[in-house]
Amino acid sequence: MESQTKEQSNTTQDYNYASTQGTIVRIEKLEIEPASIRPGERVNLIAHYALLTPDSDERVTVTERWDISRSGQSAGNPTHTVQRPGGTWASAVPLTLPRNARTGTYRVALTVQAADSSDSATATFTIR
Repeated sequence: MESQTKEQSNTTQDYNYASTQGTIVRIEKLEIEPASIRPGERVNLIAHYALLTPDSDERVTVTERWDISRSGQSAGNPTHTVQRPGGTWASAVPLTLPRNARTGTYRVALTVQAADSSDSATATFTIR
């Protein structure tokens, strides 16, 4: 699930971006919905980020790497790679947890990379 929430021209203005800066990616917000779930339920990992490119007609390869862990142990690491034009994007990864998922707080670390630019953010959710 993904959508472009702003065209590149609007995102360029928001970031006072000049094409001489090259390709830039900036995570604006990382959401986990809902923040508390039970084993077997679904959680949505939602990234909101700006993608700025020197050429408004260019599509660049964007890789979203999600790392999900509990108490330092990996619980999953989905990766999503897509071609996108510049602008502001919302990208969601729906994740259905197994019925035997352990209770506790899970850490979600996201890295979004495009060309030589990357940005990272973290959030948490709880299995009760």
